This record gives sequence, C-alpha cells and structure tokens, in this order.
Amino acid sequence: SGDGLFYEVINGFGERGTNDQEWTRFFKSMRFGLIPCGTSNGLATSLGFTDPVQATLKILTCSRSSVLDLCQIISGKKVLWDAHVITWAFVSHVNQLMENRIRWLPTFLRETFSILFVIAMKPSTRGTLYFIPVDTADPKLGYADHRSLPDWPENPNFKYITSDFLLFVSANVSHASSSVIMSPHAQPSDGSVDLVLVKENIS
Repeated sequence: SGDGLFYEVINGFGERGTNDQEWTRFFKSMRFGLIPCGTSNGLATSLGFTDPVQATLKILTCSRSSVLDLCQIISGKKVLWDAHVITWAFVSHVNQLMENRIRWLPTFLRETFSILFVIAMKPSTRGTLYFIPVDTADPKLGYADHRSLPDWPENPNFKYITSDFLLFVSANVSHASSSVIMSPHAQPSDGSVDLVLVKENIS
C-alpha cells in the first residue's frame, strides 16, 4: 500500500461517521498497517518502514502500535482526512501532472519531468493562511481536537499571511516521499503540523 491507498482507506472509513464524537471513537479503535509498495511511500518512510518485507513481518509479529495524528479538512459540507502532507500550489501541480497525465512514465522520469515543468511554468496561487504558532518547548504542542481551538479569525492567537504562494505544504510527518524530506523535524503524533511556505517573489 502507498500514501494514496492509505488516504482512500481512512476516508472510506471516515464516511461511516457523521460527527466528531463518532470519528474520534472510530479512529481511536482502529489499527492500520503500512506496507511501502506505493509510488511515493512518504508516510511509511516517515514512520520507519522502508522495506516491504520487513514492514509486513513487523505488522504480523508486533503487538504494539504507535499513535498517528489525523488532520481533518473541511471544505463546505465535505469532510476529508489525512495523516501525511496537505499540499497546495507547486506540489499540487506536480502531483496532478505526475499522477494523472504522465503516470505511464517510469517513476524517476515522471518525478523529474513534472518538477522541472512546473518550475518552468512558475504558477502561483493567491490565498490567506490562518494559523496558531506553537511553542516547541511545550510537550503538548498543538490542538489535538479542533473543538479545542479558539474562535477564529477574531482570536488574537491566530496569525495570518496573505500572499501569492508558489509552495504551501502542511506536513504531519517528515517525508513527502521516500526520497523527499519535506520537514525533517515533523513528528507524527505531537498534535501540530509543520508549515512550509514559499512566496511568489522568491528569486
């Protein structure tokens, strides 16, 4: 399984819930095993699984599990879930091209061509990002449940950035793929995400 399949699985299960209490109860009761056999394998790599055989043996023989944060994305009436990275602008354009237009190419050529093509096009996306900075010295870094968030955007704890972005990544884990370290210090269960931003006016 790869990053995409895990995303589809958790969102398929997520459709069984209708409110925060049901989702929390359901996801806390589930145990998932990741076998890095996909295209990117960023989530599995971030969790220390790089070999499919070893990952399978670990799943079959280990009685313990690790905690993994889930991010909830609300767009209108649609609710989505992810535990990997949420991307916008540059990475989204690369992924769209790589996965939908030229998927027939070998992986290395597909990744290289997509990145170079999007760099040459230099597309930007206008947006406003609201966020709450966290204290990295605090062992309870983030808000594990959005119901504990203060009202926004009026609350003074919120900061915001309005810009034309070339790159936006919200990283729950360190690796975007097995070979791309997007945020080396990101922890999968600290209740927060790392933001990686590049504005349009970069030289």
